[in-house]
Amino acid sequence: MVSLVLIMMMILSLGVNSFATSDLSEIIEDIEIPYDIYIQHKAESLGVSIEEAIVIDEEENTEYKKNLQKRHPELFETDLLMVTDIRSTPTFIYKTIKKTQEYEKNNLYSATVYADIKIYVDSDTAFREIVEVLGNVYSRREEGWGNYEWVELNAWDSPSGNSYPTDEVQIRATGYFKVQVDSSVSVGVELFGFEMSGSDIYQSKNMTIDYEYSLY
Repeated sequence: MVSLVLIMMMILSLGVNSFATSDLSEIIEDIEIPYDIYIQHKAESLGVSIEEAIVIDEEENTEYKKNLQKRHPELFETDLLMVTDIRSTPTFIYKTIKKTQEYEKNNLYSATVYADIKIYVDSDTAFREIVEVLGNVYSRREEGWGNYEWVELNAWDSPSGNSYPTDEVQIRATGYFKVQVDSSVSVGVELFGFEMSGSDIYQSKNMTIDYEYSLY
């Protein structure tokens, strides 16, 4: 068992030096999600049932459209449309936006920041707006070696709260990696980009993942 741990620690000690780089590798994605998944997430973030979340969402959509008509009455004008024109129905779409980023000092480790957003889309006019960021921005570990975890210190979106709707949003998370090793074999082992925190814990420097998502 000890020999296996030693082999793993040798991989961590030597491999990370050979792979470490100052050029960050980043993966950015926005994935459209179905309404039922969005509503499930909304129910969880509000601490209500699915049925209650649906009612709340419908009320919010109605209120949003009323405010939109006040802000952009031209979007609701029909006199410019010919009788034969068929106007498509504006709709809401739902996305998960996320960015994965490697740890600058050791690219064997990476984490991802996530947010679920609701977007209003009018395909006839090409108008669109981000209506809300659902619940809280959050982050998770993505890849790493050994018995590791990602410790989130904070996560947020900008603008926030009553600043929506908007056509762009910034999401950000800050945290660090912790790697636990067998204290009986950790002597002399170096984990590149980490510092010892106690007898059997290696801790990285803080890392911030920052992503600006824009509709235009």
